[in-house]
Amino acid sequence: MEDGVYILITKDGYRVAYSEDKFIYLYGSFNDDTMAYDLDPVILNDMFGNCAVFPDAKSVLDAAKWISKTVQETVNGIMFIDSYGKYTYEELLNGKANKKLGSN
Repeated sequence: MEDGVYILITKDGYRVAYSEDKFIYLYGSFNDDTMAYDLDPVILNDMFGNCAVFPDAKSVLDAAKWISKTVQETVNGIMFIDSYGKYTYEELLNGKANKKLGSN
């Protein structure tokens, strides 16, 4: 089990979620064109779709610490997912981060 508190950083804000097992399924294969791992939009939405959006790192980190205190122990602790900060959450759901460079 890869449980943890995960903070997703996007162009339109910060989201935080606790997940017991979805994180290991979030990433697909490495995309040489984008130089990042492809994201599974279904898993992304399962993890972060119902989360509040925080305006800054301090607010989301405070929320992550609070969530972390509500669970006994996690394997991954608090982890930042920051490779996709140039995309909005909606763009990530639409797979824009997974596309080849130069494609729409």
